[in-house]
Amino acid sequence: MVRTWKSGVPRQGWLALFLAFLPGLAAGEGYIGMGTGYAGLRPDDQDLVQLSGEYWGPSPWWLLRPFAGLGMDELGDGAFFAGALLDYPLGGRWFLVPSFGPTLYWHNGGFDLGLPLEFRSGLELAYSRRNGQRFGLGVYHVSNANLGDRNPGVEMFALWWRFPIP
Repeated sequence: MVRTWKSGVPRQGWLALFLAFLPGLAAGEGYIGMGTGYAGLRPDDQDLVQLSGEYWGPSPWWLLRPFAGLGMDELGDGAFFAGALLDYPLGGRWFLVPSFGPTLYWHNGGFDLGLPLEFRSGLELAYSRRNGQRFGLGVYHVSNANLGDRNPGVEMFALWWRFPIP
C-alpha cells in the first residue's frame, strides 16, 4: 500500500520530486515547462486531457539532463516522474529529446495501469526561440514493464512551453 498525505499524493512522490530538483538548484541552466495534452490514443482507451509541469536540470554530462515533473488528467489521475533525457540538437534551433524514467502513479477513475510504479518513455521535437524559450510536441508511453499482473499502458501526446532558468 502506498502511504499518502491528505492531498492523496504518495509521500514517496514528494520526496522523489524534491531530490530530483536538488542538482539543478546548484548551478547551470535548466528549464521549467508546462504542457497540455491528450491521453488515450488507442481506439479502446478513454479520452482524457492532461496538464503537466516539468523541470529540466542543467546538463552535467554531455547532452544528458535530469528531469522531474508532475502530471494530472481531468479525472484526478496523476503521476510524479523523474529520470534522464538527452537534449540532442538537430541543427538550427531544433532539438530531439528522448527521455526515460520511473513514475509514481495514482489512479482516480481514469486509466488503471496496474501498479503505482510505472515507467515513462518519450520523444519530443522542440524548437528553441532566440530568447531560449522552447515549444515542443512530445509523444509518451507509460506502462509498468510487465512487473504486475496487468500491463495495459497508455500513450499520450503533449504540447510543451519551456522557459530557461539560470
